[in-house]
Amino acid sequence: MPIRLLTFIILAICLAAFVVHHQEPSAVIRINLLGYRPDSPKIAVWASLTEQTVTQFQLIDEQTNQKIQSLSAGKAFGAYGPFRQTYRLDFSTVRTPGRYYLQTDDGARSPGFRIDETVYKGAADFCLRYMRQQRSGFNPFLKDSCHTHDGYTLYGPMPDSTHIDASGGGMMRRITCNM
Repeated sequence: MPIRLLTFIILAICLAAFVVHHQEPSAVIRINLLGYRPDSPKIAVWASLTEQTVTQFQLIDEQTNQKIQSLSAGKAFGAYGPFRQTYRLDFSTVRTPGRYYLQTDDGARSPGFRIDETVYKGAADFCLRYMRQQRSGFNPFLKDSCHTHDGYTLYGPMPDSTHIDASGGGMMRRITCNM
């Protein structure tokens, strides 16, 4: 058997095994990406694209991958959006600061998150910095101008394609307030 054919067959088998083994999970766990404060409620949402159910979930230390605690998944909440089954995973009893993730026996795993008093520190500054960077016209934060000649009307009280100065977002505020 020629080496090229043998190599092709081996690669095809490996690729088929990878595709079969690497399927998208049918369930996901959604968490608060900023994290949770130790004394605050801590709720995540488990959601499945199938009718499957879950009875418990584990809190895992992200650094060591050691199980910290197993908790009951509680009652099913039924369908929501594209998901056919959902659960609210309550782990409010956990108060120890650290980095964790949640997982269930069906293979669903949450992104990592923190439990710490400072999880919200700087969150407002981050949002405000983003909003400042998105300003059109002269942006004092970036000390530059952008989108200075691309404000045009459509389906409004003025004829279509009428140029308007919408820099800084002021025009959008006026339009929305007048509707």
